[in-house]
Amino acid sequence: MTRSLHLMAIGLLALPLAAPAQTWAQAPSLNADRDYCHRLGAIYEHYLGKSYASPYNDYRRGPLSAQVAVTQCDGGDVGQAIAILEDQLKRNKFTLPPRG
Repeated sequence: MTRSLHLMAIGLLALPLAAPAQTWAQAPSLNADRDYCHRLGAIYEHYLGKSYASPYNDYRRGPLSAQVAVTQCDGGDVGQAIAILEDQLKRNKFTLPPRG
């Protein structure tokens, strides 16, 4: 009985160490996706959407879904944002930047 208690205690103590290892292993791909999303968003805003940093008073507007996708690159659903931005850029005959 004591041996099973010891094994259970060791398992419970090791459990918190396993979760950060999974997060660290996924972090490079998530960061790469975010970087790619930001590159797509920058191209989209510069050429198709309204650029708030633009010195010109231009009122170009793309679809709302693409505008939301640009903001989702920071903390939202990055995968969905990438899909929307890629679609908008392809529809407008842009070459996508390399991924990664």
